Amino acid sequence: MQDLLTKADLAEMFKVTESTIAKWVKGGELPPPSVHMNQKARYWYPSDIASFINNKDVKNENTTRVNDPGVSP
Repeated sequence: MQDLLTKADLAEMFKVTESTIAKWVKGGELPPPSVHMNQKARYWYPSDIASFINNKDVKNENTTRVNDPGVSP
């Protein structure tokens, strides 16, 4: 069985605060917790976070920013 990640673990991983992790989840920048033990104990599977990051990287590589100096509108 995989070890589960806490909000504190994610905060350390991304070098942000736990409140930033909560904001990212609320804003859809991170997936919601995978496991809910009770109202406060919520955890993520490392594989879910890795998949999310990998999918986000692919989307970012395929996205052209309008303000990119190398791109003509």
